[in-house]
Amino acid sequence: MSNRMNKMNRREFIGGTMAATVAMATGTATAFADSGQQSKKKTVKDLPYNPRTHKAMPTRNLGKTGYQVGIFSLGGQATLEIKGKEKDSVDIINRAIDLGVNYIDTAAGYGNGVSEINIGRVLKDRRNEVFQTSKTADRTYDGSMQLLEKTLKQLQTDHLDLWQLHNVRTQDELDKIFSKDGALKALLKAREDGMVRFLGVRVFATEFRTNGRN
Repeated sequence: MSNRMNKMNRREFIGGTMAATVAMATGTATAFADSGQQSKKKTVKDLPYNPRTHKAMPTRNLGKTGYQVGIFSLGGQATLEIKGKEKDSVDIINRAIDLGVNYIDTAAGYGNGVSEINIGRVLKDRRNEVFQTSKTADRTYDGSMQLLEKTLKQLQTDHLDLWQLHNVRTQDELDKIFSKDGALKALLKAREDGMVRFLGVRVFATEFRTNGRN
């Protein structure tokens, strides 16, 4: 894993992120920092499949994942992250999947875990229909691994299809992520162990700056 971290320097990381930003032409973007190979220790199941998606809406290739994602997806904020809105959240999630949505995005920080818990109420019975993502805003190895364990428990699943670094804005954050015990180490370890399938980063391109250091 250390060799892999050495090969993926800051310039490659930022370059992939900015390329995705330009391609999407938005203020925020998801960049797949490393698709890599499937874990040798644990093989995750086949990619999810919602049989309604292709009939309900156009689809697009999701980076280099090999997954066809519908042009409409479901985000884990608003109602889904509000405590006391369990029934409404479950109804929204089930309805979205019934209408062909095959991608649900959330984060450990949405509602301090409420979003993941509400999604998990549906995911426990419909995991194979949804490409499920989550994010870590922690920049350390230990903190991110602890968040991932909590995320999987709350989502009631044994793996994520995509785990992302959340809201990366500054060079200082990037330095922490790439440090010896930084969050990148957690992402690579989680993929190696079969806890996540793909890795990515969410950046605010208009606020992120780099001084060109490796």
